[in-house]
Amino acid sequence: MLVSLKDFLTSGQFGPVLFGCDRLQLESTVGQPEATGGVSRKYRRPVIWKYGDVEFFFSRTSNKLETVHLDRFTDANGTPQGWGGLQIDPWVIRRGIAEAEFADALEAAGIAYTVRPKPEWIQETVVVASGVEIGFKCAPDEFSDFVGLFHLTRQVIGA
Repeated sequence: MLVSLKDFLTSGQFGPVLFGCDRLQLESTVGQPEATGGVSRKYRRPVIWKYGDVEFFFSRTSNKLETVHLDRFTDANGTPQGWGGLQIDPWVIRRGIAEAEFADALEAAGIAYTVRPKPEWIQETVVVASGVEIGFKCAPDEFSDFVGLFHLTRQVIGA
């Protein structure tokens, strides 16, 4: 299955993976995960299913998919990659792309967005109309000289 990140930004849907699906539905769509996580003594059932750079988060209470998150971009050119039955068409998404370049691509594609500053973290979040949030580090800090895009997230609580 190939998921277009441009379509994700436009529609808020991660290909055929539906928010509110359960683990069996996700597995029937994209196969078994590469890894799972989010377990503890109290919570034995994994809430995170990982497919390459894509993480799917399930609610501990409803056991339904609530969040799709990417914060790793491991392909050689800095784009995110999938795993197994999940492949990614990155469009313009790559680690470190400048916010201005990304905004130009959104505008060219007709994707509406707003910018939410987070000055306490030297970050900004671009929020597209579909609800996907894209995080940007605006300037280097004492811990890192990294600047640019560093994550994509969509969360649908109670899906």
